[in-house]
Amino acid sequence: MSCQRRGSHIKISVWDNGIGIPAGRQADIFKSYVQVDNPERNREKGFGLGLSIVQGLANLLGHKLHIESTPGRGSRFSVAVPFMGLIPPELREVQTAEDGDPDLTNMVVAIIEDNSDLRVEISMRLIERGCYVVAGESSSDVIEQLRSEALASGPHLILSDYRLEHEDGIAAIMAVRSATNISIPAILWSGDTS
Repeated sequence: MSCQRRGSHIKISVWDNGIGIPAGRQADIFKSYVQVDNPERNREKGFGLGLSIVQGLANLLGHKLHIESTPGRGSRFSVAVPFMGLIPPELREVQTAEDGDPDLTNMVVAIIEDNSDLRVEISMRLIERGCYVVAGESSSDVIEQLRSEALASGPHLILSDYRLEHEDGIAAIMAVRSATNISIPAILWSGDTS
């Protein structure tokens, strides 16, 4: 695995020393359930979904996935992602705690999740770690709470599901950032593999 700066992008590559993929089959390997070296469909060798999931995520994020492969020598898969800048110092301090788990005390986290059980579960785990949590089923819920609570700082991080009832997670994150006028780091997740 490697990570290299290429101007305004970071090129992330993964190499293997496997069987390689002939040029005529390279487009096929990104299709679901395709495995070049598993014609007998042996489940112990996987399902042939990994590269189709990677391709789907690259498409969702607007990144192009590249492959270089030589039969008998192996393959290299690469994706170039925009270089957005260095991690802000306040987050580096949280992430580089040397004595076990990082100290998250007083970190303000906004959670956008329309599944109330999951929202409560995530909130409780973060509260146990010392975080101050603002949670809602939509960006407007979170924005309203942030305004009513008049927090001195934050949020420091946004956690959002991608598939929300009235908006997608990307729009929700952008709405919270816009309302606070801060480029808040965010994590987006989805249980939807499509």
